[in-house]
Amino acid sequence: AKHYELSRLEKEIERFMNSEKRKMMITGERYYEGQHDILQRKRMVIGEGGRLQEAPNLPNNKRVDNQYSILVDQKVNYLLAKPLTIETEDKRYGELLKLYFNKRFYRLLRNIGESSLNHGIAYLHPYYDEFGELQFKRFPGYEILPFWLNADHTRLESALRIYTIIEYDGEREIEITRVDHYTISGIKHYIWEHGRLKPASIE
Repeated sequence: AKHYELSRLEKEIERFMNSEKRKMMITGERYYEGQHDILQRKRMVIGEGGRLQEAPNLPNNKRVDNQYSILVDQKVNYLLAKPLTIETEDKRYGELLKLYFNKRFYRLLRNIGESSLNHGIAYLHPYYDEFGELQFKRFPGYEILPFWLNADHTRLESALRIYTIIEYDGEREIEITRVDHYTISGIKHYIWEHGRLKPASIE
């Protein structure tokens, strides 16, 4: 198995977290959810000393007509309107495929279509659950940092999933950034803290 230096991974994570590309992915999702920049607008006037200051007595009407969300939904419907059709000469094989490529998988595929339009890319992760059943999970583009083996991005060397969870210390909420490193030899789990990776165990 290839050895991945933590310092290299830390530099790549830092670059990814602060990249314009990732910021645009998050902005795409915000806009889809109706959280547009106009909602943060403040009416400003020139105050003392020529400095701009907020004018709370002026009207500050804000209206979100979420055309972006409508267009994303239209495109998803256009591309993925019809359920999957499975055709095979082997009837038994076709029945087995239908167990996995079912209505649940079709809903997941539509969600991946939505994510790929909002983020520019989305990922489908196949895995086996605790019962040994094949399952699929969607990862949004802003959570995944891939390391490609070739320029065409068809062969994956490994990938990092960077995501936030909430844990509780009594009544206090604590936001923790986890990093899972997917490699051909397995998954390593870390916590991202102050620009460093610390090994973590997953319960």
